[in-house]
Amino acid sequence: MNKITEGVIWKQVILFIIPIILSALFQQLYAITDTIILGRYLGTEALSAAGGSASKIITMAINFFIGFSVGITSFISQHLGNKNYNMVKNVIYNGIALCTVFGIIISIIGVAGSKQFLIWLNTPLATLDLATTYLTTFCVGLLSCLLYNLFAGILRATGNSKSPLYVLIFCNLLNIGLDLVFVLSFKMGIFGVALATLISQGISAIILASIIYNLVHTFDGSKVDIKIDITLIKKMAYIGFPSGLQSIMYSISNIAVQSSVNSFGTVAVAGWATYVKLDNVVDVFLSSLSNSAITFVGQNYGAKNIERIKNCVRTIMIMGLIMIGAICGIFILTGPILFGMFSTDLAVVEVAYNLTFVIMPMYIFAIPHQVLSNALKGCGNTFMPMIITLIGVVGIRLLWVNLILPMNMNISFLGLCYPISAIIMSIIFTIYYKKYFKKIASSMDLSSMNYVAMKCI
Repeated sequence: MNKITEGVIWKQVILFIIPIILSALFQQLYAITDTIILGRYLGTEALSAAGGSASKIITMAINFFIGFSVGITSFISQHLGNKNYNMVKNVIYNGIALCTVFGIIISIIGVAGSKQFLIWLNTPLATLDLATTYLTTFCVGLLSCLLYNLFAGILRATGNSKSPLYVLIFCNLLNIGLDLVFVLSFKMGIFGVALATLISQGISAIILASIIYNLVHTFDGSKVDIKIDITLIKKMAYIGFPSGLQSIMYSISNIAVQSSVNSFGTVAVAGWATYVKLDNVVDVFLSSLSNSAITFVGQNYGAKNIERIKNCVRTIMIMGLIMIGAICGIFILTGPILFGMFSTDLAVVEVAYNLTFVIMPMYIFAIPHQVLSNALKGCGNTFMPMIITLIGVVGIRLLWVNLILPMNMNISFLGLCYPISAIIMSIIFTIYYKKYFKKIASSMDLSSMNYVAMKCI
């Protein structure tokens, strides 16, 4: 029995998201460890070089690629739900081919333009050379990082979220070990830090690829035929590209907001940065829960079970309200103690705690738009989520920063752009979602399964 299409929904969602949440939390722990190694053993300049503009460029590239891979994972979920295992195989192999070519192109662009990109982002001259070394090295082996994330996404699309967790733990432990060897023993500096990441993720990608290979061979016992299907590749790219753009819109809007935060002075910047430490934890839980909608909706969409799709979406949103509400409540009650762990400056703690009341409610308001956006992606509809995100995230937040904030130059007032944009986006997504599913409920058939999304735009 396929438990995603037939099992008890809330139980399967919990079993599915726990490994994803643990993966994200473990990744946060690794990031902290990596920062300690950079700061303590290579110094402030190396820490700034790896954690500044170079990190933003790498994060945007990876986020775009993860969003782009939705074009592949949503197809896998749909065809798996429809028990069309030959198509699942074709999607996997053609998706890997598409992402390999795409990854090589991004790597070439990154290597050729690393220094210029850093200059455009006003990287300090004192760290420019180190940042260029770090970014260029990472771009040389970027394909291994991209494929690692793609393979993890493919396994989650099949309902397997445990294997990516185990491999991630191995990857991070290996990365930390190589960091220490390359930095302390071989004295390779920031180049060694980047190289350690590439090697660990490359090995992890190979492990995940072997798991996928073995999984594919369990489908209906037939021999796997590798065949490049240009039509299928175009369809996956058509769905993946808007999702990739949507993924980097959050980064773009956050950069704009951060520029306004910087204008409020050192204490405000430190308070904002301190608040973000807890904000990231809430984001991990909401993202993990909402991303499960891609797999659950995708497989049931493939099975043409419209009622179960609605039940999955409803259940995930109710679970989100309970989970996120509880986490936000705990953070609000214990905020001063938690923020005091990051800073002994009472003024910084006060700013961070005030922002908790202003920004953190965003996650409650954002549950509908996060879940419904991923539900639509599970059906192969990525264009409208991109447009709505462009309006709600980039448009509203930029409007707030440039036109509304000057009326009341206060950091808490700046923070209001987050819950306000979340409310507006949730309203828009709810209206569109109801219209969309009303239409596919009456028109769903096998021939329109992959492109019914386009008919509703």
